[in-house]
Amino acid sequence: MHVSPIPRGFVGGCFVALAWPLGLWGALTSPSSAAEPGPPAAADRLGYTLGVRAKVSDLGNPLQGMKFAPRFGLRYGKWKLGIGDGREWLQFSGFVAERGLSYQVTESDRWQLNASARAFNASTGSRYDINEPDSLKGKLGIQATGSVNFALTPVWSAGVSVTHDLLGDGNGQTVGVGVSRAISMGETRVLYLSAGVTWGSAQHWQTAHDRGGHPQATLASGLGLLGLGLAYRHALSPTRAWYAKANTGVSVGQPRTLYGGRPTTSGEVGMLWFTR
Repeated sequence: MHVSPIPRGFVGGCFVALAWPLGLWGALTSPSSAAEPGPPAAADRLGYTLGVRAKVSDLGNPLQGMKFAPRFGLRYGKWKLGIGDGREWLQFSGFVAERGLSYQVTESDRWQLNASARAFNASTGSRYDINEPDSLKGKLGIQATGSVNFALTPVWSAGVSVTHDLLGDGNGQTVGVGVSRAISMGETRVLYLSAGVTWGSAQHWQTAHDRGGHPQATLASGLGLLGLGLAYRHALSPTRAWYAKANTGVSVGQPRTLYGGRPTTSGEVGMLWFTR
């Protein structure tokens, strides 16, 4: 996908433009002092998250590509569907990433180990999302993911994620490694800066870059994507929070040689209600 060059500071400007309406709403409707998030729910209790988000697939054209969609999550014991019930709201920068159905193998104050599975479009390698009809056009595949998040220090954390196409439908395998820095803005607010790189198998990159031509058939296994992210989270109360994030990705290695290094950008802002 061709994306026009983004002027310096433009991503940040769009991020602010997306974020301020919910921020203003939250400030007007929240108590004068936001309550600290409550303690984790009992292990055998069913918890959920409901919410709404506005997502922009290209920050170069924020209004043209904006889509609204609901968000939801369920959690019972160590099982989690989607974004769960918000127990990890201010913990680890990957909270708002939807993992499909996941099982929390183990957890402590400093690290998490998860195993998950989700559906994807085997024709394009993209996520299978019921809120985006275009993503449903194509063969359905199943991707398994194992992930580890570790808090190196109170402000620095690292993560490793490994994916595998269970049915061999074209998405191959990937290994992603990332780091993030948390900038505390109070007990209920945090800003995350993150960066990561993705290694993929030849099959993965060939599917991801298939545009109906043949150049992608020459892609081999190796590093292929560098990503940067900015995320802000604000817990307005023990049961209510909002977030905003902006991401950019640029091809590296062989994909960059074949298709250039122009970045792709995306953004999202949302409101969530938790069970407590």
